[in-house]
Amino acid sequence: MRIYPLALEFEDLPADLAVAQRRLGEVLESWKGTPYISGQRLRGVGADCIGSVFGAIDELDGRPRAQDPSLPADTALHNPRAAYKAVAAIRRIYAPAERLRCPHGRLSVQPGDLLVVGTSKGGPGHLMIVGARKNTVWHASNSASGFCQTGWALGDGFERLFAVYRLGDRERWVK
Repeated sequence: MRIYPLALEFEDLPADLAVAQRRLGEVLESWKGTPYISGQRLRGVGADCIGSVFGAIDELDGRPRAQDPSLPADTALHNPRAAYKAVAAIRRIYAPAERLRCPHGRLSVQPGDLLVVGTSKGGPGHLMIVGARKNTVWHASNSASGFCQTGWALGDGFERLFAVYRLGDRERWVK
């Protein structure tokens, strides 16, 4: 597994997806404050990192894929072996999903891109989504803030980027 430092550059969605970027911002805001509850995926009631990110994506594109029983809970990302299986399940359920590469130390990310991050001492452990506003990410925190927006300085000990995925059907977000 290749590990990248958190060296991200924000890039707006292409002009033909400007409405999708705006809608993404609205949907993520509607999830704001959803309490962290492991294994849950319900806006305003409770969700973990995977459930909140994919619950928001499902709301955007109108497909309830987050209800798929094979979508793992966030704890699947806490163990390197389980994380590979979890990411494979996510990529299958949310196909097409392209893994972005970081050839020169900096990676351009767009609103809606998925970040798999981890701590300096461990493996992957958390899923975040790039927000609609420049240099923001959203994630489910088990702090009092629940699902919240943060900046590139991720806090909570997440210092390493394990992978970035871009969903290939973002044009559905404009409907």
